[in-house]
Amino acid sequence: MEKISIYGTGKVADYFMQEHDFSDEEIVEFIETNPTLSMYKGIKMVSVENMNDKVDKIYLANSYIDTLNALLVKRIERSKIVVCNTKLWREYSYANMESGGGLHMIKQWLKNMKKCMDVNVLLHSQ
Repeated sequence: MEKISIYGTGKVADYFMQEHDFSDEEIVEFIETNPTLSMYKGIKMVSVENMNDKVDKIYLANSYIDTLNALLVKRIERSKIVVCNTKLWREYSYANMESGGGLHMIKQWLKNMKKCMDVNVLLHSQ
């Protein structure tokens, strides 16, 4: 049985938990950028700094690109990261393209996308 973390506790995480088959997985923790609770749905909630980096997978069940960046900065193995929401990618693209940085922002976007290309993507149809 794989041990997993879920990064997020909002609507995206709720939808993901309803649609995903956890039969071969054990949720060991929920991760929040700024946790306000110690438990969520009966499972411990932790910050990125205090997360268990020995889990088999980390599902990004949220819409915030900063959560992906936080895992990359923490040097979590990219093969463990699973993006569960296309909005995460759209938000990242729009934020970088609309910030008015021109060519510099496009180069930065391409550099960051290259870093993220080898993470996994799991999407549930709505």
